[in-house]
Amino acid sequence: MPDAYVRKERLMQRTAEKKLVEALGLLKSLGVTFRRQSAKRSPVVDFISDEAKLLIEIDTNQEPDERQGRYNETRAQLLEQRGYKFLRFWSKDVERNLAQIMAQVMGVLRDQHERIEAAKSAAATAKAEAAAAPPPQQSSSSGTDGDLPPPRRKAAGL
Repeated sequence: MPDAYVRKERLMQRTAEKKLVEALGLLKSLGVTFRRQSAKRSPVVDFISDEAKLLIEIDTNQEPDERQGRYNETRAQLLEQRGYKFLRFWSKDVERNLAQIMAQVMGVLRDQHERIEAAKSAAATAKAEAAAAPPPQQSSSSGTDGDLPPPRRKAAGL
């Protein structure tokens, strides 16, 4: 089902989506790639960059009905819980103010890059500290000074 939906949506690309596809394609030179209508993700989104953990959705309806609004909100929360930043633009804004939209996308990409790099740095620091820490020492089994008594030996023949 998602594959048929994705094919249909790609064939019916709107002017705003075409403009944004072209503009996001220019970001490849910066090492950021966006996929269009990713059917491998549930729910399906208009644009996704796994490297930047960024999702972009273009809405054509300026005033979605209440049910659609709840669905959009729930979907955004689900995707943000997975670590993605979710951007939503109106198609009219993309058509009229593409430069402003791309400036906003670039700002989010910068923030996401800094967040991802900080997480990588923290993980590397923790790994280095764990490797540099001395191994835990075995306590003596003398039974004094609060140490645990030595383990009991099983009696022969039991």
